[in-house]
Amino acid sequence: ETAIVEYKRYLTEDKGNKKDSARQTCSLIGALFGGPISLVLLDTKRIEALYAAMRARKKDNGEPRFSVDSHRSALIQTRTFLEWCVGKGWIKENPAIGVKGVGKRRPRGKSLGKAGNELRIKQTRAWYQMALYRAHRGDQGAIAALVELLLGPRPSEIVSRRVADVDDDQAPCDLLWIPDSKTPGGRRTLEVPE
Repeated sequence: ETAIVEYKRYLTEDKGNKKDSARQTCSLIGALFGGPISLVLLDTKRIEALYAAMRARKKDNGEPRFSVDSHRSALIQTRTFLEWCVGKGWIKENPAIGVKGVGKRRPRGKSLGKAGNELRIKQTRAWYQMALYRAHRGDQGAIAALVELLLGPRPSEIVSRRVADVDDDQAPCDLLWIPDSKTPGGRRTLEVPE
């Protein structure tokens, strides 16, 4: 417990993490240990047993207390914490290094085709309203950003667009041709929203 308190101080004061982030990290580490334990008594087998016990904990309704993401994160945070303890000279080696996480994490970010920096709905609406406001006042950067948000071309594709790339034969300005993309799959026609 004393080491975790000191680690929390290190995370906030020395490393500059937010207090809530440090609290959550230390809470996960504490959840894996399940209670006070001497650092010198830790070995790989004991960490494996503590990790198995954490995974076996149940809520009152019988569901697992910790999701796969939570218990795997606890193991990762514990590894980092114990490596920090090695650096402090409190233990000779990190006993959590050989412990493998169990189960598959919930897919997110790049594994779902996302980069992780997508705007949330409210953020997108606020951004869109500001871009429209600025575009109506002639801000070309806002116009380019709106085209990117609404149609999805790359910035280099927007910059190389010409008026001739807009097809207005069937309906006013309803198709945008992108013939010079980086890849063959990028050469496409985009529908322009009303």
